[in-house]
Amino acid sequence: MNRLTIHLIVSFIILLLASCSNNNRRSILSIKNASFEKKQISRGNNRPNSIIYENYIDVLFVALYYGKSVDEIKHSLGWEEHKVKEKIDLLIENNMLTDIDGVYIPTVFVLPLKEGNRLKDESLPIANEIADSIVAIVDNTIELHNKMDIAKQYSFKELSFFYLSNILLDMGQIGNVESLFLKKERPLRHGKNYYLAIMEKDTSKREEAFGIYGNHGLLNNDSIYVGIYGNRRYLEAGWDDYKNKKVYCFSKHDYNILFKELNNLFRPTLINILEKNKVQFESLFNEYGYTGKISFEEYFIWYYHLIYTEATNNLIDRKVIEKPESGVFYYQIEK
Repeated sequence: MNRLTIHLIVSFIILLLASCSNNNRRSILSIKNASFEKKQISRGNNRPNSIIYENYIDVLFVALYYGKSVDEIKHSLGWEEHKVKEKIDLLIENNMLTDIDGVYIPTVFVLPLKEGNRLKDESLPIANEIADSIVAIVDNTIELHNKMDIAKQYSFKELSFFYLSNILLDMGQIGNVESLFLKKERPLRHGKNYYLAIMEKDTSKREEAFGIYGNHGLLNNDSIYVGIYGNRRYLEAGWDDYKNKKVYCFSKHDYNILFKELNNLFRPTLINILEKNKVQFESLFNEYGYTGKISFEEYFIWYYHLIYTEATNNLIDRKVIEKPESGVFYYQIEK
């Protein structure tokens, strides 16, 4: 089989995935009227180019995900030819799109509402296994809490959302998921390393897209880190003004326990659960049509967010975690 034949076969598979797997019957008007969130996983100056925040760029990505042509998108959005080319060229330059024989494929994770809800349902068995494993070590986490300075002010229950969701599954663990399970660096885009996703939001729910729990840093210097954790971070005006909020303060002594003992307590169990389910993760990667578009790592890091969100909800339902009424948790950590 010569190189040209192989290239044609690959191109056909990608076109088939673009037009069939994602069911391109959804109208661009429907996409335009939907609400999307852009999410990223990054450190320091590793941030997306500003092109990603321009008007209707999310619509462009989602329409391409559904197999729409650039001409259809251009017509529906009222973009001029030179503007479309300018945007697409910049997105390709920033490794957010790829051009396969004139077909533009998003290389970032795109998750519309219908597909995302199905994928979230797929995560439940693994999420439940993770939740059960956390319940099995709750007594150990309480012992570590009692060693911290913050225990003099707050009970374990008051901090359980931060400990069992953020430290055991998200902020304290995401680096381990990347280095021990994915074993790859974050994607390189225009000299920056970061993961990027465009997710559709259910506007009937007062929470972020798919209810995903996440962190947002508000202050980071040589001595302290201030952040907000939850799934309603951006819903209220002034959400980022932590000075007028209740902030839970962890000392430097607490920092060492959080990131050297608490997250390590669950790390082997979590990685083992992910490893034994890797075949299923790869099967879903193919089934949902991401093969040939984005890397497995880019898909999985966001699927993992769905998994640990459902694990968190499981623990909340079982009264193991006490979720703040506001849906967010402000914290300060001394380094």
